[in-house]
Order: sequence, then structure tokens, then C-alpha cells
Amino acid sequence: MKKIVSDLDGTLLSSQKNITETSIQQINRCRDAGHQVMIATARPPRNTLDRLPVNWHDGIVVCYNPSFAPDFVKKHP
Repeated sequence: MKKIVSDLDGTLLSSQKNITETSIQQINRCRDAGHQVMIATARPPRNTLDRLPVNWHDGIVVCYNPSFAPDFVKKHP
């Protein structure tokens, strides 16, 4: 298994500030292949959850410019 890390702003997010269907498909392909896809962003958690793909159940997100990494599955840091 590989861990794939991506930023949101300027990487996964479109100019409309949403993740495109193509990006979601690529994320799902990586996850289906057994890889873990993670997000690293300068955003706080409250401005991150609404930007993640719909089926983002096992995602690890590093927030606040890697100074805070909440567990969105368990719903706590």
C-alpha cells in the first residue's frame, strides 16, 4: 500500500473551490487499488470537511499547515 498525499487549494480544488468528478474518480481508483489517499492543507478542519469527496470514510487530513491532524473517521483529534 502506498500513501498518496495531496493539497486541496490549487491541486484538487477547481477554480469554483470544489473537487471535480475527474479528481474524485482518480481518488477512488487509488483507494480501490489499496492505496491510502490523504489531504494536507493549511485550512482548519471546519473549512476542510465540506470540500472532501462524498465517500471519504477512511481519509486522513492534515490541517493547519501540518500542525494539526484530526481523525475525521473517529470525529476527534
